Amino acid sequence: MKVMREINSESKTRGQVIFNLILVLSNWKDNFKPLLVKIILAKSLNFCVRNKGLKIVGYLMTQKRMVLCIKCGKEDLEKSISLLREEVRREIKKRWPEKLRSEENYLESVTADIFREQLLFNDVLIALITGGKPGLKCYSPYQAKLGDYIRNHKFCSAIDYTGARGPVIMEWQREA
Repeated sequence: MKVMREINSESKTRGQVIFNLILVLSNWKDNFKPLLVKIILAKSLNFCVRNKGLKIVGYLMTQKRMVLCIKCGKEDLEKSISLLREEVRREIKKRWPEKLRSEENYLESVTADIFREQLLFNDVLIALITGGKPGLKCYSPYQAKLGDYIRNHKFCSAIDYTGARGPVIMEWQREA
């Protein structure tokens, strides 16, 4: 995980940092309907929150990528990402269409890399999915469009910050 050498931290609490990541999904997503891809990701995140100690403070799932803001120690980041990767792999195996199990792409998809990580530096997006206010003081059409997209997205942590329950367990919900 070479890209993780640098840290994009929003806040530090008790030795923990919030890492803002983009997880770009590999080709396995092409064998599932868009809704099922998001369900696989949500179930995997929830498993890692409940059983592996993953602390999520923001997320946004699309068909091609997942934006994830997680809180952990610097030394725990690689472990957290590896645990998530393995859980997604397990969910993929469980939900792979039966008629495609004999094809070569099944074995290739479940053994290949599930996603690749990139750091997220978009402060507007980070603020919107973590319940904060974007820092721009003037009107921005980009910010307005992104805000509308996120507020109306079914697989985004913005749901949780409005008081409703989203599909993924958030850090502050666990502590409550």
